[in-house]
Amino acid sequence: MVNYLGTEYPLKRILKKYERSEHDTAIIFIGGMHGNERSGYVAIHDVCEQIEAYLPFFKGNFYALGGNLQALRNNTRFIDSDLNRIWLNQNINKITSGKLTAENATNEKKEFLELYTIIKDVMDKHKEVFVIDLHTTSSSSIPFITINDMIINRKFSMNFPLPIIIGIEEYLAGPLLSYMNEHNHVSMAFEAGQHTDPVARTVNVSFIWLSLIFSGILPQEKFEDYDFHYNLLREQTDLNNQIFEVRFRKNVEPTDAFVMKPGYVNFSPIQSNEILAKDITGDIKSLEQGRI
Repeated sequence: MVNYLGTEYPLKRILKKYERSEHDTAIIFIGGMHGNERSGYVAIHDVCEQIEAYLPFFKGNFYALGGNLQALRNNTRFIDSDLNRIWLNQNINKITSGKLTAENATNEKKEFLELYTIIKDVMDKHKEVFVIDLHTTSSSSIPFITINDMIINRKFSMNFPLPIIIGIEEYLAGPLLSYMNEHNHVSMAFEAGQHTDPVARTVNVSFIWLSLIFSGILPQEKFEDYDFHYNLLREQTDLNNQIFEVRFRKNVEPTDAFVMKPGYVNFSPIQSNEILAKDITGDIKSLEQGRI
């Protein structure tokens, strides 16, 4: 079970699957890739409870997945290693060669093996796949989208009335989204807000419904709550459809004694050479004008 704000939810790898062989498009939602980010998993559960009435109208295939199940159970980001940093060719080759199996896999490698097997099967069955990876942030934040900077990702993400961050792939190794893009499928991460903020769950639900519509899976005219969900997202921020590029990322280790200067939130404007934080080496300053 997953406890989210005092309520228990069943813990499943596949929350729901709906396949229609006549359609070549599929969409995959993943919640809880990090086990302390539970609102995405719960939001998928919420949508799955409401989706039956709309399935006859679907023009594609629908997969709702749980991410790091053991970490979700323990309410921790991960057990041994970050599940969203191991989607590397070297690890996939271990699966395809039989070197990585359920019998010899450690915690996250076992989760990775199970997710990979499902996702690879979806890719083998369908020509066009959308992957929506639902996340939350440790600090308070407006909702935003992160994508690898590819035309197919930009085209899809611009449908949502939210800020979009590009370029993060240059600073991260082994995320699921990069693996999907290597196979020319659309993928994005959605950051819905702070981990335990109830609004994050609501925002995630709206994002799921709109993703179904913008992917072409669910015809907009068949969904009477489209305006409600679109407006709910649009009202979260005044940075609608603005694109931001990651120009610098500070990697922080436990031994760094890193302390952020108080008062900043995501997307706060900053000036060049502004002191943002301190660590054992001294002041950490912004390299250029932009947003944090």
